Amino acid sequence: MLKGLDSSIYCNDKNCFGKNNCEYYDDITPDYTLTIGKLTNFTISGDLLFEHPGEKGGCQFALYNSGEQYILGEFFLQNFYSVYDVKHSKIGLGLAIDPHEPLPV
Repeated sequence: MLKGLDSSIYCNDKNCFGKNNCEYYDDITPDYTLTIGKLTNFTISGDLLFEHPGEKGGCQFALYNSGEQYILGEFFLQNFYSVYDVKHSKIGLGLAIDPHEPLPV
């Protein structure tokens, strides 16, 4: 997905990196839709798919190559309210709301 966006993006077996600052990739990174279960889609805005750059500059993308599994870290969970039912091995997710925005009518 990421390597085809721009020639400055390179990936190893676990992570993808951009040689430019993260702002460079804001306009070219599409939203990412993840399907959990059979019918549930969750979409993360493309501009939220970046880790903060390190001291050396550049940009690390917050998607990790983990084979057939996804690591749902902060970049994903910050947009959703999550409930964990350990006893029944279930996770519930709902779209989080911004407490500073008015509720939809």
